[in-house]
Amino acid sequence: MASFLLACVKFGHRFIPKAQEELDLVVGPDRLPTFDDLRNLPYIRAIVAETLRWRPVAVLGGTPHASTADDYYRGWFIPKGSTIIAPLWSSKSHCWLHVPKTMLTFVVHLNEKDFPEPHEFRPERFLEQRKYPGNLGHSAFGWGRRICPGMHLGTNSVLINTARILWGFNIKPAVNEKGEKIDVDM
Repeated sequence: MASFLLACVKFGHRFIPKAQEELDLVVGPDRLPTFDDLRNLPYIRAIVAETLRWRPVAVLGGTPHASTADDYYRGWFIPKGSTIIAPLWSSKSHCWLHVPKTMLTFVVHLNEKDFPEPHEFRPERFLEQRKYPGNLGHSAFGWGRRICPGMHLGTNSVLINTARILWGFNIKPAVNEKGEKIDVDM
């Protein structure tokens, strides 16, 4: 939620009006959004997905994984039992060699091929048809057999809170004594 509020202060002028328009159409002004409303709020869902991509909670991708067989990836030999970590918030690929096993890491959420202008907060990228491993469009909860078992609870908690905050509040940057916007530390 802190990352969502940071995005609101820094980039909110780009997405909050559209989100509030969607909330007005689906929910209206007389009640808070409910869980039943969430399926009819695609832009709110896109904001949450972008929040989880833009500033993931577990930047190292959660639980380290291990290769179950010898394999090759982009010419790198990965011996069975190697530790594989995917740092979700990195700008370059890194490879660390550990004796006797290899540690291999991948760029995920800042990969410009998958997420053009990765430091920008752009919920629209989750409304577009695009290829990305898994069905979430991001890897904030990890992947494979070790994916976060609480991902549905986490996503739904962030979804309902995001919808309700955007429904009930206008979030804007603070201003100084001269009326100038105070920039936030990204």
